[in-house]
Amino acid sequence: GIDLDQVRSGGPEAGRLVKAVKEQVRAVPGDGLGYELLRYLNPETGPVLEAAPAAQIGFNYLGRFTAGSGEGSARPWQLAGETAIGGSADPDTPAAHVLSAGAVVRDTPDGPELTVSLSWPGRLFDEGDVEELGRAWLRMLEGLAAHTADPVAGGHTPSDFPLLDLAQDELDEFENGFTEENF
Repeated sequence: GIDLDQVRSGGPEAGRLVKAVKEQVRAVPGDGLGYELLRYLNPETGPVLEAAPAAQIGFNYLGRFTAGSGEGSARPWQLAGETAIGGSADPDTPAAHVLSAGAVVRDTPDGPELTVSLSWPGRLFDEGDVEELGRAWLRMLEGLAAHTADPVAGGHTPSDFPLLDLAQDELDEFENGFTEENF
């Protein structure tokens, strides 16, 4: 129900998308920690989780690091990018996901720089399709970033108020009632 063209342009729908994703992430118990234990080591929960759909896209955010001077030894993010994302795995290793995305942000003298790496089993996609997907993802991220410059960007979601039983539309109505004009 979100207008993705408006998200790409940084419009109000970008804020709706951020809020929806925020609520989805906060709904995952314990931030997802313990899933592997419950899935593979617990005889009661393992079969239930095995029957659930598996994620087809894996995402690994490696973090944000200060860029090095380019001289001397490699930084941890450089090693992680070259080995964890770069393709050092045995080609016969089964793919954990149909598409894997890795991202790292480097703080450079010119400002933050996002690097995204995509990998996939070669028999499933051709490079052009994955490049198109990657460019579409970057356009979406550009729209989300542009939205943050809007003075009306932000706001609360129901999970910000765990002691209240509020829906997003009720919260939006409440927040809209408290503008500077009312004070």
